[in-house]
Amino acid sequence: MTPFDNEKRNVSFNGKRSSITLEKVFWEAIDKIAASQSLDAESLLMIYKEEIPPKSNFSSYVRCRVSQELLESMTFIDDLL
Repeated sequence: MTPFDNEKRNVSFNGKRSSITLEKVFWEAIDKIAASQSLDAESLLMIYKEEIPPKSNFSSYVRCRVSQELLESMTFIDDLL
């Protein structure tokens, strides 16, 4: 399996089961971002679910939020140097 292969995970939003498919590299980033905030991946995804604009694609939104979080952490590191 490569980092770019799709992986489907089941999640629960307000008691409603759902699944989301993302590339493995995004799942790895979600797990790390969640851990850095003392959350599990499902809790982080619930936060993203609450933020998402109406009629937006959730998988796309998650990819954008993960990218945003990673860019912000890179900026923070650059500011320290």
